[in-house]
Amino acid sequence: MIASPEYGPGATLPNEEELCERLGVSRTAVREAIKALSAKGMLEARPRTGTRVRPQEQWSLFDADVLGWLCSQGVDQALGRHLMCDARHSGAGAASLAAAHAHRCAAAGAAAGLCGDGGCDID
Repeated sequence: MIASPEYGPGATLPNEEELCERLGVSRTAVREAIKALSAKGMLEARPRTGTRVRPQEQWSLFDADVLGWLCSQGVDQALGRHLMCDARHSGAGAASLAAAHAHRCAAAGAAAGLCGDGGCDID
């Protein structure tokens, strides 16, 4: 939901009650999910203003969950280049992982950029 085009950066999520109904889960589950997504840099929850989606540049892009969700939605070329650049600056190990992932995505026919076909195989 957060990585989908429906909720872009700065978008305010529905309130807890609406999310519970929409997703068919308890308030506790919604609160825990918001807490987890906030820890990954994806959301910012504040009293009175609600929960907002943060810009992708502030997300923990090397988190396996975040990267998987982005891949399922199709990572655009600019973000793919940003990830590769960050990987090179983060060290050889991270660069090699990012390069291997980029190669797998390209081999899967992602002509639109990293994971552009939505066929991400990151675990």
